[in-house]
Amino acid sequence: MNHNLIKDILIQIGESVCKKVHQSLKEQTVEERSAVFKEGEDDTIYRIDRDVEEVLVPILEKNARQLNGIVLVAEGIGENTNGVVLPHGKRAESASLRIIMDPIDGTRGIMYDKRSAFFWPRPRQTKERPLPCATLKSPSWWNCPLRAATSAIPCG
Repeated sequence: MNHNLIKDILIQIGESVCKKVHQSLKEQTVEERSAVFKEGEDDTIYRIDRDVEEVLVPILEKNARQLNGIVLVAEGIGENTNGVVLPHGKRAESASLRIIMDPIDGTRGIMYDKRSAFFWPRPRQTKERPLPCATLKSPSWWNCPLRAATSAIPCG
């Protein structure tokens, strides 16, 4: 398992999620950001969540073959609770890596520009225990600050 590649991918995703959230805060109205994209059995997915999915999934898809397959289990992403298997066409059982994440932890607070949100990834080798963040030598979460603070506080 290439821990440096996983770390680099998670950093890229964390930075991309923050940038996308900031872009949504700057370019969309509260009504646009908070529009319901999809109602699930146990969750509501808003447009701001969908916007983040559009940057997150392509990054993982681009690197999935090199990591011998990824199963992404993320709130609001995919059609079921088993996650999205990347690259498309690969079976979940044969994927080497599972990534469990909440792409925007604090959706309601950030979409109304009231408080920061967080990005929480947790990689796990399929047949082994979770990869400790110390092994990856990367942050285990990223802070996406409010729009007013974005010029002063970097993501990460």
